[in-house]
Amino acid sequence: MILWRTIGGLLLLAIAGLALFEVLSPTVTNQQARDAARAVAAAAANRIFDEACPKVATPGTTTAASTTTIPPGSVKRICNTSSSFPTISQDARAAAEKQAAEQHVRLLSFSLDQPTPVVHVTISKQARSIIVVHTPWRHYDDVNASAVASPS
Repeated sequence: MILWRTIGGLLLLAIAGLALFEVLSPTVTNQQARDAARAVAAAAANRIFDEACPKVATPGTTTAASTTTIPPGSVKRICNTSSSFPTISQDARAAAEKQAAEQHVRLLSFSLDQPTPVVHVTISKQARSIIVVHTPWRHYDDVNASAVASPS
């Protein structure tokens, strides 16, 4: 009798743990997806900024043209607006795709506003699941997140 109660209790505990895992996994994945979307958008925005305004000096050094020292925390940049928009857009998308691969997410959409370089991305991440993957509700574990970033 005690053996059956112990087995029943362990079985009940395992079922409760599995149900908790299935419910909480998409919630945790949603937060991870939002963080990944921000990182992907920021990578693309930073690529735009690095291409349009490359660094010409690093903090703590002097420039060749002057003897002024660049203060720590600032970077001297010269902005070049002659770069073509399609080239900048392709490079930004490539940076976004690279960051998405590093974050283990899929890049669903990428857009870049032309007048002001604002990056819009949407990514998808699959939540971990043990039971839901084998049911008609398997898309319940697909988590999408969007983010917006601008070069800074």
